[in-house]
Amino acid sequence: MSDDHWDSMSVEFRLTNASVVAMFENCSAISEIGLSLTVQEGRLLTFYGLPDDDDGDDDATTLEYKCIITATGSNSEKVESREARINVDGTHDNGRRLTIKGHGWAGRDQDGLLELLFDEPPTMVVYDYPIEFEDGGDERVHKDNVVALNRPGGSRGGE
Repeated sequence: MSDDHWDSMSVEFRLTNASVVAMFENCSAISEIGLSLTVQEGRLLTFYGLPDDDDGDDDATTLEYKCIITATGSNSEKVESREARINVDGTHDNGRRLTIKGHGWAGRDQDGLLELLFDEPPTMVVYDYPIEFEDGGDERVHKDNVVALNRPGGSRGGE
């Protein structure tokens, strides 16, 4: 039997002209702008290897919640993912501004592309107005999107 019937348990969409800030526990950060991102969210089939027993239970495969965000054209060296406070802001396929923020994992895959992962649902804020551009450029105005990025332990950097 094909696993295609599980595809309906997740959605995929794109964010363009996106910015990403991921702050790590040691106060280092990843900060990039002008990204094209693919967001996949929902219950995804997750494999953990072969089952340990022969009783017919396939406890090695589960449907787990994931929100995975990957960038295209953001090449750098591979960096192992680490826990981080993450803020993503960009333009959804429908032309509206979308902000995704929460505690997750940030790093770079084997091709050096930015990769973000949330095991718990992040906050997603949809703005009911389109992103406005200044002087016809592609820089977004962020004055209405100030986000307090606390360290994963709850304290702020420098404290």
